[in-house]
Amino acid sequence: MMDLTNKKVYRNNEYDKTTETVEHVNRIVATMLKEGDIDSSTAEYLTSREVKTSRYYTPPKSHKDKDEDGNLKTRPDISGNVSPIERLSEFVDFHINPEMRKLPSFVKDSKDILLKINSINNKGPLTIHWAMFTIDVKAMYPSMPQRLGLEGVRRALEARDTRVPSTNNLIECLKNCLNENHFEFKGKFFTQINGTSIGPKMPRLCMFGYGIGGRKTMGDMSVKTY
Repeated sequence: MMDLTNKKVYRNNEYDKTTETVEHVNRIVATMLKEGDIDSSTAEYLTSREVKTSRYYTPPKSHKDKDEDGNLKTRPDISGNVSPIERLSEFVDFHINPEMRKLPSFVKDSKDILLKINSINNKGPLTIHWAMFTIDVKAMYPSMPQRLGLEGVRRALEARDTRVPSTNNLIECLKNCLNENHFEFKGKFFTQINGTSIGPKMPRLCMFGYGIGGRKTMGDMSVKTY
C-alpha cells in the first residue's frame, strides 16, 4: 500500500470510473471508424465485450536483496485483464511497435546485444579508452513522464510512410490509455496519473522523446536501449 501514497503517481478516487472509461473508449473508436482509420470488425473488437475494473497488486522481486526488515521487495503492478483500455492499449502497441524497431538504438533481446558486441569486436581491437557500461532507469514505468512519452510517440508516428490510422487518433488512443488507467485495491479506487503500466512499448519511445533512443551515438558513445 506504500506505493499508493505517492501522490505524484496515483490519485485517490471517490468511486469506480470503469463505466466512464468505457464511454470514452467507445467515443474514440467511433471517431476512428467514421474517419476510416479502422474497419467495423476492428471497432467491434475494441468495444464489444464485458469489462471489469483493473486490480492493483505487488508481486515480490525474488531476484532482489531483501529490505532491512528481511522482507522481499515488491514491484507495483496493475492487472488490466478485461479492463476497458486493454484492447485499446493492444491496438496502440501494435502500431507503435514497428516504429520502435526502427530506432537506431533498438535492441531486440539478449541475443541481439551479443551479436552487436560481436560486430564491434570484428572491427578490430578497441582502444584502452573504450569501456562498456549500462544505465538503469529506476522504477521506469511509474516514473516515465507522460508528456515526453507522447512527444516521442508522435515523432515516431509522424515518420511513418503510411499514416493510417492517423497520428492524431493514435495519440488520442494513447492519451486515453494513460489517463484512464483506473484500478481498485482493497475496496478503494485509484488512477495512475504519471508513468505507464508495465509492458507497453511507449517507455522506449519516451527515450526517443528525451533524444536518447533516436541516436546512434552520444559524443563518442554508441547508445543502445534495452
